[in-house]
Amino acid sequence: MRAARRKINARTAQLVLLLAAGCSLQDFDYLQQGGGGSSAGGTASAGANSQSGSDTGEGGETAGSNSVAGKGGSNSSGSNSGGSNSGGSNSGGSAGKANGGTGAVGELVNPSFETSNTMGWTVDPADALSDRHAFVQPPTAGSSVPDGGYEFSTWHMTDKFVVDLHQTVTGIEDGTYVFKGYFNLGTGFNKVEAYATDCGGADPAPQAVVSNGATEWQAVSVTGIVVKGGECTVGVRIDSNPTNWLNADLFTFEPDPNGGEGGQGGQGGGAN
Repeated sequence: MRAARRKINARTAQLVLLLAAGCSLQDFDYLQQGGGGSSAGGTASAGANSQSGSDTGEGGETAGSNSVAGKGGSNSSGSNSGGSNSGGSNSGGSAGKANGGTGAVGELVNPSFETSNTMGWTVDPADALSDRHAFVQPPTAGSSVPDGGYEFSTWHMTDKFVVDLHQTVTGIEDGTYVFKGYFNLGTGFNKVEAYATDCGGADPAPQAVVSNGATEWQAVSVTGIVVKGGECTVGVRIDSNPTNWLNADLFTFEPDPNGGEGGQGGQGGGAN
């Protein structure tokens, strides 16, 4: 009897050990699966973080662009555009630095309208934007712009209107400067002219912007701008009749290497 009980007890002990080992292995498998889930969760979290970073970048760009962010992303690089607008030279403008991730240089903020709006510029009257007399847009299908992927435009089917687009540059060194912009326009305007004013010296003569009878972009420059006191306002005035159309892009304001009197620049390339 004792021998039989010992055998039963031995078998019972073996079963207990086997059951314990089985539970232990099952728990280990569960922890392994949990660890795998945690790892997958970590990967998903990293993905979410990455997505969040992407969203932040796009959000920054959208905040800068205010609309049509998708188009802004496709033009020049979204990250460069967002980076420039949030903390690059577009935040204040700096001589010799690229503005908006494009080829424009000089002191102006948002010189090529790559925020997809008029940030940095003043439009007078203000309701010219809400009335759609003035707006920022990508070039129409089959067209191009001198710089980046947007242009400042004026047009209305039925209204006659006057729009003044200008920007005041501050904190610059005194000296002689040149203001230049690229224009593409039809005929029939009462007057379109680029100008510089309130710069501390005598205002140079405004430069007429006229249609060249084609759809090519032309550069118009106001030179010999004498700055005294570190501040200057530059811009373009547009006196339009109904159906007159105008596009403008790639404005620059830089030290004038010639220091000469006002004059008109040559024509630029590119069709619209």
